[in-house]
Amino acid sequence: MKIDRITIRNFKKIESIEISLGKVNYLVGGNNSGKSSVLQAIHMAVSCAKLSLERKEQVFSESELRYSPTSEFVLLGHDAPYENKATGSRGRVEFIGESADGTPAGYRIEIYKGRNYGNIGVDRSGTYSGFGQMIVDPKSLFSIYVP
Repeated sequence: MKIDRITIRNFKKIESIEISLGKVNYLVGGNNSGKSSVLQAIHMAVSCAKLSLERKEQVFSESELRYSPTSEFVLLGHDAPYENKATGSRGRVEFIGESADGTPAGYRIEIYKGRNYGNIGVDRSGTYSGFGQMIVDPKSLFSIYVP
């Protein structure tokens, strides 16, 4: 299986972006151009998905996060804080690629404010069995951040 591109929506200064991937990828740009935000969105989403999968729960406490680029999770929204409503402000990271047999595959991680104070909600969905498991596998190195 391989990941061909990643889309990020509503995360920090990123309203919406789609990044095509190769075997090795570099993010290059000036200060405040969004390089760190791209990596933070990926790490945040994968971290939330792993925790949701391990706990077999969709909602958990913000204090349980293994990674967060800020002390106030709800403030990660692009122009507005994350909300609990399905139609409200939520962050989304989607991995798009293909399976070993060439079948299109996708895995979407949506993060939002839980109903209760200090809670985070995670909605995970995929289009190909096993694709999401590959992304959240703790034994495989997903990315390296070198400032």
